Amino acid sequence: DGVEPEIDNLQDISYADLPGFIESFDERGLLYCTDINELNDSIRAIVEPQGIRAMLHCAIREKGVFRGYVGLDDCKSPCLWMKEQIELVSLLSQIVSIFILKERAQRHSEELFEDMKRILDEQYSYVYIVETGTYRLKFFNGSVSQLDSSVTIGTPCYKAFFGLDKPCENCPIKAGDGAQLTVNNPNYGVTVRASASSVRWNGRREWLVTCTNVKE
Repeated sequence: DGVEPEIDNLQDISYADLPGFIESFDERGLLYCTDINELNDSIRAIVEPQGIRAMLHCAIREKGVFRGYVGLDDCKSPCLWMKEQIELVSLLSQIVSIFILKERAQRHSEELFEDMKRILDEQYSYVYIVETGTYRLKFFNGSVSQLDSSVTIGTPCYKAFFGLDKPCENCPIKAGDGAQLTVNNPNYGVTVRASASSVRWNGRREWLVTCTNVKE
């Protein structure tokens, strides 16, 4: 009660750029300040106008890199922070860091995944991903769609491309990682150089098959 919110006054402030701020955190990731007069001028110039008299902050780090902090401020008087308060701030910073950093990593992975699909989609070769063991299509690029617009995700590749009920005898996946085979497909009137590679796709080990025309 009696403490004015400062959120509107603290936009676009990079605490990490304040001289000595990150260095103020100890090896446990704590900034324990009982009186802001203990702080250097650059940090005090930020916190003093807010009416802050004491601070307890716990750093959020990602692989050792400072990413932010969770903190308590006392706006009434200098104070000695209690053990329970220190443990609370430490726990909160751990919880927040787990969720924020996990979300950031997931978003980054999704962006990489989408970039990879776009790159594969631009290849002139026929590129598709099949599920290990079932041969079901998990992805195919634009070249495959142009070759046959009726191909759908979830259909086994041998059925989608050859109309067969079981895996092809001359299958690059059976030949093993990195092996190259010449495969003729009379359905499309093409002969391709086919190779298969075991790749990680959307968190699972699947097979990437690449087919390049050797005769139109």
